[in-house]
Parts: sequence; C-alpha cells; structure tokens
Amino acid sequence: MKFFVFGGGLGNQLFQYSYYRYLKKKYPSERILGIYPDSLKAHNGIEIDKWFDIELPPTSYLYNKLGILLYRVNRFLYNHGYRLLFCNRVYPQSMKHFFQWGDWQDYSIIKQINIFEFRSELPIGKENMEFLKKMETCNSISVHIRRGDYLKTDLIHIYGGICTSKYYREAIKFMEQEVEEPFFFFFSDDCLYVETEFADIRNKIIISHNRDDRSFFDMYLMAHAKNMILANSTFSCWAAYLNRTAKIIITPDRWVNTDFSKLEALPNEWIKIRV
Repeated sequence: MKFFVFGGGLGNQLFQYSYYRYLKKKYPSERILGIYPDSLKAHNGIEIDKWFDIELPPTSYLYNKLGILLYRVNRFLYNHGYRLLFCNRVYPQSMKHFFQWGDWQDYSIIKQINIFEFRSELPIGKENMEFLKKMETCNSISVHIRRGDYLKTDLIHIYGGICTSKYYREAIKFMEQEVEEPFFFFFSDDCLYVETEFADIRNKIIISHNRDDRSFFDMYLMAHAKNMILANSTFSCWAAYLNRTAKIIITPDRWVNTDFSKLEALPNEWIKIRV
C-alpha cells in the first residue's frame, strides 16, 4: 500500500493526477491511496473530479488523517533541509517509498497518459458560451496574466520578474506578425493592470468574471483559443495541454527564479521567449 499526496491548485492537481495514473499503469498490482490535506481548501479544494471525467484514488478517514500527519512531518523536514521519512519527491524507479509527494511536472508523462476529458455537462453559463462562440469565429489568442499571489513577499522571489510587460509585448508582437487579424482574449486576476498596461490594444476582450470556484472556466476558454500566450503558471500550462487545436503557443523559457528553474513541462514545439 502507498500514499499519494494531492495539493495546490487545479494545475498542480492535474500534474499530480497524471503521475498517479502513470504509477498505476507502471505498477498495476500496487494499491495507492489518495491523501487530501486541509491546505487544499485554500485552492477551491480538490476539484479535478468536478471538471474532468476521472476517478480519484480512494481514501478513508483514518488513512487520510495518518497521511496528513506524515505529510506535515515531511513538509517540516523538507523546509528545514532534513532527510524525509518514507517519502519520495523524485521520479521513482521503484515503489519502495510508500509516501509519494511532489509536483511531478513532466511532459513526457503527460504524453503517455493523456486521459483528461472535460465533463460533458459543465455549467458553462451564458456569458462563457458567448465568449466561446467569439473565440471560435475569429483568430483568437488567449493571453494569461497572473499577478495576485505572485506579487506576495513569499512568492515574488520565485515567480516575479518573469512574465513582465516586456515578455507580453514581445509575444503579442510575434502574434501580430504571424496571425491575420488577431483578436486577444485577456485572462487575469488583475484586470486593472491589463486595462492600463495594454490600453493601446484595441482588438481585445478582458475576461474577468470567472472567479473563485468558477476560475476553472478561464482554463476551459483558453483551451479553445486558436493561439495562446502563457504565463509561468501550471494553470496556464494545462490550458495549453488541453487545447487540441492551437497553432501557436508562446511561453517564457523559464518559470521560476530558483535553482529548479529547468522544467520538463514545456513541449519542444512551444515557442519560448527568453526572459
């Protein structure tokens, strides 16, 4: 029996579920239980099974409490540079560790699994349906701008200074050269910034109504754009993975400022702008 920890927002959960399915495929006889920490509540809870046609790993009250305790101990050890207990945070060649905890952001695994389909009866809503029709009838380009939590003191040194105005200007200029009559759909948690910083772009719409437990629908809409400009965000990345028809996808060449800045999440065919 193994424990598998889920955490973070929707993008991280999708990476984690992909890796869980990879392990199930590689070790079909292994029993894997899901661990769902209370910290998930800060990100709308565990929500992948709400929007996607998937089945989460089983759990029980007792196993979940035990797993959460072990998760908290290992998180403390990890944050203070100590050796972890019974825990794996790298891709295993075996399942000798019974506690799997990580982000698992690797496109080679995504390609092998490829199991995500949107649920057939999503509560899309009238406004999103109108935007979806507009995106399908023009040369749509989604532009994802994440600021919000990235500007906080504990995160800005990791994620800040990457997707700057300069990055977006360069990406938009490239799209204007490559796409005939482009129309930009901006998705952001800071619409005032978008309105101010990109006021000169006339052929645009700023989508701002999908908040909190409906933020998934930004991902859903971006996944239907004909071209995409991404932020350094797993949410942004998964919108691109789920987009089956996008012709041009632009991303920064790095996502973080720390030592683990080399990511395996970016397909070779995506256009990478140096930042």
